[in-house]
Amino acid sequence: MKIRDKGKRKLKKKIKYLRYEIKNERMTNKDAKKYLAGHLGYIKMADVKTLIEKLFYTE
Repeated sequence: MKIRDKGKRKLKKKIKYLRYEIKNERMTNKDAKKYLAGHLGYIKMADVKTLIEKLFYTE
């Protein structure tokens, strides 16, 4: 199964937004994980290992 490009773009945009909210202390990590749980379930079924590594890599 593959994820459409539109879905990838929306997920990337939302992750960027969630990181911004966490950085500015408007949202906790726990709240962000709640939102991402649905998306993570969806991408687990797809062949997107490199996408996951790119999105969730932190330095």
